[in-house]
Amino acid sequence: MNLVRFDLHVDLSKETSIPRPTLGSVFYFAFATHRCALRPTAIFGNPFRDEEAPLRFQDTILRDWFNADFASRSYRFLVSIIYCPRIFLANPCARGIFSKIHYNCWSSRSLCTEILMVMKTLLAFLLLSSSVAFAQSRDLTLARDQNWLVIQGPHLPKGEMRINYLEAYCRPDSTDADWHDTTIGHTTELVSLSDDKKTMKLRCTVKDGVVVDHTITAGNDDVTFVIIAHNPTATASDVHWAQPCIRLGDFTGYDNNGKDIDDYLPKCFVFLEGKLTRMPDIRPWAKEARYIPGQVWCPRRVPRTDVNPRPLSSLVPSNGLIGCFSGDEKQIFAVAFEPFQELFQGVARCLHSDFRIGGLKPNETKQIKGKIYIVPNDVPSLLTTYKKDFPEQH
Repeated sequence: MNLVRFDLHVDLSKETSIPRPTLGSVFYFAFATHRCALRPTAIFGNPFRDEEAPLRFQDTILRDWFNADFASRSYRFLVSIIYCPRIFLANPCARGIFSKIHYNCWSSRSLCTEILMVMKTLLAFLLLSSSVAFAQSRDLTLARDQNWLVIQGPHLPKGEMRINYLEAYCRPDSTDADWHDTTIGHTTELVSLSDDKKTMKLRCTVKDGVVVDHTITAGNDDVTFVIIAHNPTATASDVHWAQPCIRLGDFTGYDNNGKDIDDYLPKCFVFLEGKLTRMPDIRPWAKEARYIPGQVWCPRRVPRTDVNPRPLSSLVPSNGLIGCFSGDEKQIFAVAFEPFQELFQGVARCLHSDFRIGGLKPNETKQIKGKIYIVPNDVPSLLTTYKKDFPEQH
């Protein structure tokens, strides 16, 4: 039995207005709006199939916003959010110019149906507010704490993710070399951090004279790196690669001070033979090197003599993406640089995509790009974005 019926009549030939509703009628309108949203094609058309539906909705609803009272604006705003997300996203309040509408509501309802109606209304509001809050909560910002690049966001475990940025600049012929012979000393200074904490600029000065400028920009679910390496000297530089060390104990749900430094491996992955492969499933797993444990994956275009002196896998990664799942499996972290020297699972509950410089001739400049993704657990969507950002790696 249809206990509640809602009709929306739009009369563009008359000047109409909406009286200020009572509290009870606000619940009634909201529930009617909820019913209307369940059958959008009956009134305006399906906005996801009919390209004219948003325009039809806009023509009939989005006018005279500033002439309406508060209750009317609230009501129409709710309609616009529920019915057509595309219009809401394109017109986030500021662009909304709502028209005057009038309505007829009839009901044949008992106390029970009124209670049911209010419950449905509250549920609709809760779902809406939670979805909007989730979208807003994915906003990332940046901070600097000594040598740490700190990515901050309310959806991150403990509110942040820390990166030793940068851990080291390295020479070639490093696979079987002492680590102290491989690294080239450097200093890093904070050049600027924008007021909104979304853009950070760093400058590294390597001891051989090379200057590396980093522009780091935080988005809603990613962090973008643009790196310019320049050799202003008259001598060729041996700086071939560099290491951002991304600490992931908190993200994967493991104690950073735990005794088992490999406890986070079940959350970690690389892509082998075109498939996401969690690290405990990788066979063979190299175990011998100058320094153990850990695991290094070397791409085909990089000499296998020029990577980290940790166990070097015989397997070649399918792409430049390395990452892990959050402790609750609801989020994915992943990182990629282009060009990259290696993918590396380290001993500080860390993952690396170490970027490649390849040496610098006198007065030579090279550019590197990178991305960190912190996204909902949707691997196909992640891969689509990654392929768009890094076509060179496919």
